[in-house]
Amino acid sequence: MRVFVSGAAGFIGSHVCEILLQDGAEVIGFDDFSSGNTRIDGITMITGDIRNFDDVISAMADCTHIVHLAALASVPASVDTPSLSEAINLQGTLNVIEAAKQIGVKRIVFSSTAAIYGDSTDSPVTELTTANCQSPYAEDKLAAEIAVLHSGIEAISLRYFNVHGPRQDPNGAYAAVIPAFIQKMMNHQPPTIFGNGEATRDFVSVADVAALNLAALTTDNSEALGEVFNVASGSTMSVLELFNTLRTLLGEKDQSILTIEPTFAPPREGDVLHSSASIEKARKLLGFNPEANPHRALSATVEAYWDRCD
Repeated sequence: MRVFVSGAAGFIGSHVCEILLQDGAEVIGFDDFSSGNTRIDGITMITGDIRNFDDVISAMADCTHIVHLAALASVPASVDTPSLSEAINLQGTLNVIEAAKQIGVKRIVFSSTAAIYGDSTDSPVTELTTANCQSPYAEDKLAAEIAVLHSGIEAISLRYFNVHGPRQDPNGAYAAVIPAFIQKMMNHQPPTIFGNGEATRDFVSVADVAALNLAALTTDNSEALGEVFNVASGSTMSVLELFNTLRTLLGEKDQSILTIEPTFAPPREGDVLHSSASIEKARKLLGFNPEANPHRALSATVEAYWDRCD
């Protein structure tokens, strides 16, 4: 199996590359290094732009499978630069599809998003929950997902909820909440909570996400093909609970962190208030078995950041 992994230098992509190598795959990584710079030993890494079809088809030569992760993966960034979101998240995916058709790729695993559901009244949301896109990012990902599933190539779409773990970038205006909170508190600064802290999220570890990508890429269960799957832990936590949990975990290493309190700012445009997932479909069809204890999963993430900065 020769696998083309777009976004291979990124947070999730680098973990996917590692698990593919462990499974014996030949891995061709593709990235423009704009938001990730991890290089995994044992893969062939090619620099290119997902928006450039010639870059994509050249790098994809002779590949049999695709994991498409390259994206502008931020709701706020898509609100600020909607044309860039469309160019990367939608047109970039169309480039991947067209190149895959010309090369004769067997299967595509597409990285989608729970942002598609928006503020749904369903709790938890299932894959049958009606889309309620509230940002350009969600709209672009939904359109790209539809294109992948109707491409004529074997395809599976994975709708990620809030993924966390080692290598997630804590810096920048669009940093994800967990690394941003950890970085701030390790620097003895107050993290910012957008809204009142009551917004809920389902946090899933990147190790579980990588394992599910491998399962989707290799499954021989025909019932899974052409389907979408929620990728989450199946448990939720409020942002304020998240802050308190991370503060406690970090406080075990530096007691002065226990005195830090968050600051509060207005909610950001496009942010979803509540996010809760059913993962029964992925359990049944792909054998998904994520870490169910959020405290244990977050503890592993804190350890990784602490060790990196030690």
